Amino acid sequence: MRKVLFIITLLALFCSIALLSWLYLTKSNTRHPHNIETIKIQYKEAQHFTGIQSPSQLTNIFFSSNKGIIHNWFVKNDENVKKNQPLFEYYNVNIEHQITSKQKYLSHLNKLDPLKSPTSTLEINRTQSEIETLQTQLRTTIYASMDGHIVINQRIPSKNNELILQIFNPSAIIKAKVTESIVNTLELKDKVRVSIDPFHSFTGTVNFISKLPLNNEVITQPSQYNVEITSKPDIKFGKHLRVEKPTNLIVIPKTAIYDEQFVFLQRNKKFIKRVIKTEKLGNNNDMKVIQGLNVGDTIAKNANHVLSKN
Repeated sequence: MRKVLFIITLLALFCSIALLSWLYLTKSNTRHPHNIETIKIQYKEAQHFTGIQSPSQLTNIFFSSNKGIIHNWFVKNDENVKKNQPLFEYYNVNIEHQITSKQKYLSHLNKLDPLKSPTSTLEINRTQSEIETLQTQLRTTIYASMDGHIVINQRIPSKNNELILQIFNPSAIIKAKVTESIVNTLELKDKVRVSIDPFHSFTGTVNFISKLPLNNEVITQPSQYNVEITSKPDIKFGKHLRVEKPTNLIVIPKTAIYDEQFVFLQRNKKFIKRVIKTEKLGNNNDMKVIQGLNVGDTIAKNANHVLSKN
């Protein structure tokens, strides 16, 4: 009998210890919010795009082989030019050959007897007119279309459409092609952050957004728009730069929201209810916070987990 009582007492003691342990662990879980996954509130990462340091104005002149060869240069590389200033002159050797041929023909016509060749006079006039027209095509002068600095790329080009020279305005801007999802967030005079490298950046201003897309005929692809941003003059032309518009947008997952208006804010190792105001975003997973949370706050990622712990 004593043995039975001892066993019963032992079992009762074991059950009591197990029950107390379970209660302790359950209570401990509600007191230690670090067991619940949390989110630290921060502004949503800004969308970014890439721009290129460019001259504010640039014109390219390409070789046109139908005008002949470049015979004379009137400017030197790396100098400034004015609008309508002569740059270089084409000389058309083919036109020269045609003129020479017609001049020989004209000489032959002039030796004919008008009485025996009554139409020779008309033919002489026609040939003279053709020679005069060809004379205007023998030399073609190319003029500067703008004030600027000149860079000669090829003095003696040989291929049609080969780049001969460029005229540019030394003042710098950043040019970019921006997709429709990003351009909708931009407005004229917006301040943007321009990163030269991971350690150096500056603030630029949006000063141009094209009203029409570049690829409006391509239905299957997102539209792109030309955007221009002010820049610093000491950056080399052609440098790629990261551009982003700072944002104060706070976005949290829908799972963190309880009863459409509460989140569980972590304070002193406990979770407390916080009333927030939200707006829908363009997806089914997240909500935009309008009021009630600040950068640095910590909330439960899943409100139901907090409720189940309590």
